[in-house]
Amino acid sequence: MIETFGEIINTWQMFQHSYYAGLLSAASLALISLIIVGKRRDFLGASLSQVSLMSIALILSLESYLVHLSIELTESLFLQYFLSIFVSIGFAYFILEFFQPKKLHSHLSVVVYLLGACSSVLLVVNSPHGTEEIHQLNSSSLIGANYYDVIVLSIVLICSLIYFERNYKKLYLFLLDSEMASTIGISSKKTHLEFSILIGTIIGVSLKVVGFLFCFAFSVLPALCVIQLRTSMKSFHWFAMALASLCVLISFYFSMYWDMPLTQLAVLFALLQYFFISILQMQKT
Repeated sequence: MIETFGEIINTWQMFQHSYYAGLLSAASLALISLIIVGKRRDFLGASLSQVSLMSIALILSLESYLVHLSIELTESLFLQYFLSIFVSIGFAYFILEFFQPKKLHSHLSVVVYLLGACSSVLLVVNSPHGTEEIHQLNSSSLIGANYYDVIVLSIVLICSLIYFERNYKKLYLFLLDSEMASTIGISSKKTHLEFSILIGTIIGVSLKVVGFLFCFAFSVLPALCVIQLRTSMKSFHWFAMALASLCVLISFYFSMYWDMPLTQLAVLFALLQYFFISILQMQKT
C-alpha cells in the first residue's frame, strides 16, 4: 500500500488539476448542501445538475448547425460555464421562490430533473462529439479538469466561504424558521435569490468538471452527516467541507490502489461516511 503513495507522487504532475478540482468541488458543494438539506429540497442538486447538463448540451448541439463557428463556440469554456450557471440560478430561484407558497416542492424538482435528463440527450443526438461529452458528464469524470477549471472553482469557493462567514446567523435562522426570520426583517425573496445564485453558480461550475453523480451526492451527503453530529451551527459549513474533503482525499488513494474511477469512489466513501455516522448516532440514543 505504501507503493501507492509513490505512484500518486509520480503521477502528480499529470493529474494534479483533477485532484485540485475534486477537492474544490467537494468543498463548494458541501457548502450548498447545508442550504439544500435545510430547505428540505434534497433532490434540488440532482435537478439543477441535469438542467446545467441540458444547457451544455444546447451549446454542443450548435455544432451541427453552425459549421463555421462550431469549434470556437462549442468548445468555449466561458460560454459553457456562463450558460450552465445562468440556467441553474434561474431554475433554483423558480423552485425556491415562485413555488414557495405551494405544496409542489418535491414534485417540481422531479419535473425539472426529467426535463434536463431527456433534453440533454435529445439536443446532442445528431452530434457525435456532443453525445460523447454528455455521456462523460453523466458518468462523472475528473480526467478532463484543467488549470482554468481549478482557478474558477477556487474563486467560487472563496466567494462562497465569504458569504457563509458573513451571513451564517441570518442563513441558519432563515433555514430553521423562515417566519421568525421574516418578523425581524429578513426578506424571503432576497434570501432565496442569494441561495439561488450560490447554488446555481456552484453546481453550474462543478458539473462541467466533476459530472452529475458527484454533484448530486456532495450537494446532499455532507450536510446529512454534519446535522447528525450536532456541532455548533457557526462551524456547520467548516465541518461539512472537512467531511467532503476527507472523502475525496481517501478516494484519491484508493482510486490509484484499486485502479477505479475517482468520482464514483468518492461518492461511495461519502455514502459509507453517512452510514457510519448514522450508526454511531443510533447507538448513542
